[in-house]
Formats: sequence, structure tokens, C-alpha cells
Amino acid sequence: MDDEVRMEPHMNRIALIALSCLTLGIFTSAAPRADTTYKGFISDKRCGAHVDSECNKRCFEQGETPVLVVDGTGAILEIANADKVTSMPGAHVEIVGEVDSKEQTLVVVTVKALK
Repeated sequence: MDDEVRMEPHMNRIALIALSCLTLGIFTSAAPRADTTYKGFISDKRCGAHVDSECNKRCFEQGETPVLVVDGTGAILEIANADKVTSMPGAHVEIVGEVDSKEQTLVVVTVKALK
């Protein structure tokens, strides 16, 4: 009986440590995603780096996928949530978002027009 009494505080410490690790794991997995800021021009997949607001607008109306032509590099990123940018064909913008590595698309969190 004395052995059982002595073991209980030790078991309580182990349970507390396990609970702490579990709680830490839950909070780390719920951490906010790492968004990145991109600057570039809104185009469509068919036109690519050839940014022309009238042409881009027509392509959006025909259901073409919007893309961001990144300033400086000319990289073209497909935009996953088209509704965020189709009202801005040919515009120079700043997008805060994250690249979905599985889908290879840019998920827009915020977008604002640049002058």
C-alpha cells in the first residue's frame, strides 16, 4: 500500500507533462499561416505576361483563370480564389497570400490596387 501512495505523485507528474505536450501540440498546429506579400499585375492564364486590361477583362468573362505576373521576376502565379481579383484586370496590385504548394496556386487573403 505504501508503494501505491508513493507512485501516485510520480504518475501525476507524468500525466501533467503528457497533458502539457498535448496542449502545446494543439496550439502550434493552430498557428496562423505564413502569408507573403506579392506585387505584380493581374492578367489571365491565356495572356500570361502580356498584360492588357481590356483583353484580360474579356478573358475573365470567358472564364479564364486569373494570374499574377510578379514584379521583378515575371513569374506567373495562378490565383486560386478568382473572385478576389477578376474585378481588377490589368491592375498593378499588392496581394497578401500564400502559395498552396499542393495545387501550385496563390490563395489571396487581401488585395489592393497600387498606383
